[in-house]
Amino acid sequence: MKKIVILFMGIGFSMAALAQNFSPANLVVFRAGDGTASIATNIAAPIFLDEFTTSGTLVQSLALPTTTVGSNKRIFTSGTSTSEGQITRSVNGLYIFAVGYDATVGTFGTGTTSLSGSASATTNRIVARLDNAKNINTTTALADLATGGNARSCVSDDGTNIWCVGATGGVIYNTIGATSASNVVSNTVTNLRTINIFNGQLYVGTGSGTNRIASVGAGLPTATGQTLTPLAGISSTNLNSPYQFLLFDMDATVAGVDVLYLVDDLAITPGISKYSLVGGTWVSNGVVDATTGYRGLAGAATGSTVNLFAVKGGNTLLSLTDASGYNGNFTATPNTIATAPTGTAFRGVCFAPSATTLPLNLLSFNAATVNNQVNLWWSTSNEINTANFEIQQSNNAVDFNSVASVVSKNTTQLNSYQYSVSAKNGFNYYRLKMMDKDGKFTYSSVVKIEDASTVANLSIYPNPATNSIAISHSAAVKNTVITITTSLGKSVVTTSVDVNETTTKIDISNLPKGLYSVSYQTGDSKVVSKFIKQ
Repeated sequence: MKKIVILFMGIGFSMAALAQNFSPANLVVFRAGDGTASIATNIAAPIFLDEFTTSGTLVQSLALPTTTVGSNKRIFTSGTSTSEGQITRSVNGLYIFAVGYDATVGTFGTGTTSLSGSASATTNRIVARLDNAKNINTTTALADLATGGNARSCVSDDGTNIWCVGATGGVIYNTIGATSASNVVSNTVTNLRTINIFNGQLYVGTGSGTNRIASVGAGLPTATGQTLTPLAGISSTNLNSPYQFLLFDMDATVAGVDVLYLVDDLAITPGISKYSLVGGTWVSNGVVDATTGYRGLAGAATGSTVNLFAVKGGNTLLSLTDASGYNGNFTATPNTIATAPTGTAFRGVCFAPSATTLPLNLLSFNAATVNNQVNLWWSTSNEINTANFEIQQSNNAVDFNSVASVVSKNTTQLNSYQYSVSAKNGFNYYRLKMMDKDGKFTYSSVVKIEDASTVANLSIYPNPATNSIAISHSAAVKNTVITITTSLGKSVVTTSVDVNETTTKIDISNLPKGLYSVSYQTGDSKVVSKFIKQ
């Protein structure tokens, strides 16, 4: 019997991959070129979206269309334009967005006009939208995006609204499938590199003027004449050439997003940088791998830990983890997990799209008594379809009553909440009823707590503190424990208290600056107080 062997030539293809949907837990990297022709000149190069696991295993490669079929256009990128390919995942988690050019492979670069230098009216800028099943929509052809300059980045909240940026023309708004004129949302700053949405707010990054990372208007603006507001403390004096960036809400005591990660490909501070919002100003928490060439960045937060994935030098995909939380020192070590094939280049990176709107992820739910109040705090991610959190209380862990409702922040980022209710006599049980916009709901786990009137209060001195704290408390009994936690509920210090001891001293010199909770617990009885590390 004769055996038949079929070989598929190309990068990353297999029969299994052709039928495989994206996995939302994986990464997608924008790759320029197929390895068969040089991308060393500013010509039209084919685009591939490579799916990797977070450990760097190549799952599949998807080629974007190189021919026009019906209303779907061809799309290419510029071979040498390293600023292009800054892909994003939509806020609802269902789509990936990329931008490129309606051109013919190998064209431009041989005359006086480069691909990126072409006029968008004649060489339309194309928006590509991909879903989990790898359906590709390239019907959006824009004649007013980045004319005479690089088309770089596009973002969407729901897969229909799109905001795009490039080297010229500022921020424009349109809708998927559009071929008509866009709304110029803001054109006061050009040379925009990346655009994204965090916590319901539109942000851009730029390498021009004094701006570096800025919010665009309020919320998700679609009208013209919007103002760019730079993040306080982030400017041309401390950043030179930022590309992809991430914003997280990691501290319940700071309103809105409060931790920023970004990549910078040139001096002043090349590498991967971290900033935290302290007293209304973004302050540096450090730079990892301060070398040039970083342009792509994706990441996800769980509690106070952020897992980051970066593209460096056009040929390397790296991973690193920062567990220092809000305003903590950034000292992670990047590890190479994948490299681009010869004759190709990696550019932007994002997480893969989901088949359905990403579900709410409850990361933590805690409760403690503080000064005759019950403090409840919780953290979540992927609040896309979430309407509100209903706080419920019970005296017997069976019959629960609603005591308050907290509106959802409704973002994919890490979200932190805190709410206080009056303490009641005896043991109390609390849970969250997490309500979706469509009326569906789920419950959190139940937390048990005793009211503040039956346990002794704590006294912490000094407060604020720098190197150590002295905690005065009631005389300890057997199995009494003191625990220090961050505002997100992460335990950073745990110590046993000797029987009959009334004062406990703890060294806090190694803790990052911020707000901490101290719990004094014996069996089911717990009392909590707070202090500030400065």
